[in-house]
Amino acid sequence: MKITHTLTALVALIALSGCTTPTRQHMRIANVKLAESEQKMAAGEWTQATALAEEAGAEVKLGIEARPIRKGAGGGDLDMTPLFAAWLNGPHHELVSALGANQAERATAAFAATRQQCANCHIAVGRPTIPVSGL
Repeated sequence: MKITHTLTALVALIALSGCTTPTRQHMRIANVKLAESEQKMAAGEWTQATALAEEAGAEVKLGIEARPIRKGAGGGDLDMTPLFAAWLNGPHHELVSALGANQAERATAAFAATRQQCANCHIAVGRPTIPVSGL
């Protein structure tokens, strides 16, 4: 009886482990780190907020590297690499810069722009319902 329960649990674990792709795992971690970064900023913990924002960027990078070519909303292949570069060098760079300068108003605007760019990529791959913290 005990072996059957153990085997059933093992089969369930193996089945569930395939439900989340490496890309999804990295993006979920990035989403959490971005939310934590904003909380640290609100608490005046600028160094930690900056570090968490940088870690969020690193997680997004890993997620894109895990699967750079996705099916686009229109059905064709979509290279996510240029979209990631635009995010990293645009709103995410502004976020890290604003946090590093302890500029709350500027960082708040950069958080919004960073999240909107996340949502734009989700739309581009035909997945507009993927949640982005703060949107």
